[in-house]
Amino acid sequence: MPDLNPFPIQLALFILLFASLEIALIIKDKHKLAVILACSFTLVFPLMLPKPIDTDSTVRLTIAEQEELVKEHEIFSEWYTDYNKTIDRLDSLWQKYHRITRLVQDDEIQIINASIRMDQINEDSQAINEEIEKLKVPEQLSPEIRMQIQQIITKTQEYSKLQHLIVEKSAHALDSQNSKNKNRELIVRELQSILILNNQPNLDVLPHIANIKDYFSSKKI
Repeated sequence: MPDLNPFPIQLALFILLFASLEIALIIKDKHKLAVILACSFTLVFPLMLPKPIDTDSTVRLTIAEQEELVKEHEIFSEWYTDYNKTIDRLDSLWQKYHRITRLVQDDEIQIINASIRMDQINEDSQAINEEIEKLKVPEQLSPEIRMQIQQIITKTQEYSKLQHLIVEKSAHALDSQNSKNKNRELIVRELQSILILNNQPNLDVLPHIANIKDYFSSKKI
């Protein structure tokens, strides 16, 4: 129903109230005057109150739109579950990398054994990096969500690529051909230098996840 112009309504109510007062004065009965004024005020006052402002910013959806939103949410949830599994594997490799470098630094592992274990991490890192390079945005999603997911993928690919570069260079530094004429202290400095020169920022995708959650919460089913 369209909103009515409040001015004509207020004018009509004022006339009604004024007419009621005139009638009451003509009657010249104080009791009737009080009753008429009370009744008029009871009818007029609620209509003069300002209309409450609708602060609900959510968007009402049709049945078809609701079904589409549910489907969209399921597609994103499935993608995000698989993405988190990939990130867990990436993080696990990174922890293994740091564990080996600490063992080398603390002289708790032979260089040859450290080299073998780092080579394995390097192979696994290469495999997962190639997997991350193939990440794609689901086509069935809305443009708003697709944009956020694309930013997540881009950041993750850059993070994975740099992490693999660090692992690869560290494996090369520990290789027997490169380390046989070096003492442990020099090898440790090389490993530290690789990590510092290829400074890896944190993988921060939480703002994009928050934007996606806001998108779904802004829709009211």
